[in-house]
Amino acid sequence: MKKFEFSLEKILSYKGQTRDVLKSELATLNHQLAVIEDKIAELNKIITDTNIKMQTQMQDGVTSSKISVYKMYLNEVGAQITQK
Repeated sequence: MKKFEFSLEKILSYKGQTRDVLKSELATLNHQLAVIEDKIAELNKIITDTNIKMQTQMQDGVTSSKISVYKMYLNEVGAQITQK
């Protein structure tokens, strides 16, 4: 009678395929993360620039309604950052 022999090649092949799929998913997620981080950095720069502009206008004298508009805009940008 022939002795039973079990080859681990199929298991190794399956694990390799699974690993490749997971690596691909990880690369996709890392790319998405980088895009989101870039967008957050861009929104933070907008906040910084807007704050500087608002402070400059406050020194020159500005109406309270314009300050309210700036603050609403800054709150909206902050909400976008939180959403990201």
